[in-house]
Amino acid sequence: MKILLAILALLGLGSAGVMYGAPAKTFADATEVAQAQENYKLQTGRYLQVLKGNVLPHYETGTVSGKLGKNLPDTMLVNVYEIDGQLGFEIQYEDAVYSYSYGFGPQSSERTSQTIKPIIVASSTP
Repeated sequence: MKILLAILALLGLGSAGVMYGAPAKTFADATEVAQAQENYKLQTGRYLQVLKGNVLPHYETGTVSGKLGKNLPDTMLVNVYEIDGQLGFEIQYEDAVYSYSYGFGPQSSERTSQTIKPIIVASSTP
């Protein structure tokens, strides 16, 4: 985990080159969110699922900032998973050009990717 976070930071992928001009109570990048998830797991024994827009699933109470200390950027979400009794999570977000996914846990390599978003071009001829 620490090695992956260090590699992301060195490659500039902790934030994937995207800074969110957000208030101080919002995580700056995926590296900060990953660290908050690890801290949350130390306290609770599990990772926290977070839907886009800082919405918690129906089975959770409270707020994202109340559980993790800050909000996620609006374009970011965290999926959690369990495989063979091992827990993991995946941070996903987009900017104008790319969709990013960073996996942590037993399927980290399978859940980490950066893809170019499709460009839709409208034709001017019928």
